[in-house]
Amino acid sequence: MAHIFVGVIVPGSTAFEKIEETVKSQLEPFGDYWEVEPHKVYLSKGEISDIAERTIISL
Repeated sequence: MAHIFVGVIVPGSTAFEKIEETVKSQLEPFGDYWEVEPHKVYLSKGEISDIAERTIISL
């Protein structure tokens, strides 16, 4: 988990009481809490060898 500092610009017409809600909605697409279906990826021996070569891993 990364911790970052972010500045968010809200429209000047945003009511003071709505600033927090507006910021939350603007940042929501960048959150860490995306729900995804579990899945598996099956690799062939050749694909595994290619990955090992590119990352300098010995098998």
